[in-house]
Amino acid sequence: MADSDQAQRRLILDQFTKQAVPFAAMPAHSNEESVRLVIDLAQIGPADTVLDVACGPGLLACRLA
Repeated sequence: MADSDQAQRRLILDQFTKQAVPFAAMPAHSNEESVRLVIDLAQIGPADTVLDVACGPGLLACRLA
């Protein structure tokens, strides 16, 4: 892998790490009412399969699991 590719990967990892904790702590993402609203509006049920792709720290995915 070229040095420029490695530098780009390090930059992406650094930026994600800096933003992940504050994002996960935002009340809009982590409170019960918000999670319930998403589940209800999406009509997600016990028999459904859900794929969480690049949707933050996985708060909703953990609840659905």
